Amino acid sequence: VKMGMDVYKLDKFQDALNEVGNIGSGKASGALSRLINKEVKLNPPDIYLTPVKSIPELIGGPKQLVVGIYSAVSGDVSGTVLAVFSTESALRLVDMLQNKKTGATKLLNKADQIKLIGAGKALSQAYLATITEFLGLKIKHTEERIISTFGESLTDFVLLGIEEKYALLLRTKFSIPNTKIQGDFVLLIALESITQILEALRTQMG
Repeated sequence: VKMGMDVYKLDKFQDALNEVGNIGSGKASGALSRLINKEVKLNPPDIYLTPVKSIPELIGGPKQLVVGIYSAVSGDVSGTVLAVFSTESALRLVDMLQNKKTGATKLLNKADQIKLIGAGKALSQAYLATITEFLGLKIKHTEERIISTFGESLTDFVLLGIEEKYALLLRTKFSIPNTKIQGDFVLLIALESITQILEALRTQMG
């Protein structure tokens, strides 16, 4: 995280949240790996309690054109789950999902978007299932939607269910070796849900 950015590390329960993030992102990467039949590498998750206004800088960069696949989360936890790719990575991933030569896809047509939505869905369902099982929370999510926009505009779409000034952000960077495909997998949790998650973690930690 850049110095001076208005972002705060969440110290309390950091290790337990890291564990949830690690397990969830591990299962999510496994789901994506099975889809493309290739290894998916993960970085350890970054976890922040962050002002909503800082989120565009954390997920895709404000000036970069990105493709996002997102879904609203509700139930015991409210927020958004999101997979973000640069446009170049999204096009390469479509080639891989459709067994095409890298560089074959120049623009995303409807069939390409459906493929990407399927990849985003595999990621989000695996991740959210882990949180449900690990924390014993009931979580629902809407059908995935896809958007192509500049990173700074993502918040207009993915934060519709988050009205507070702060959110809990779990971000995992992932990549597919030897392909120049990389992306971010992000879980944004509304501030009102953090107490619920910390109570569940407290119960798990005994």
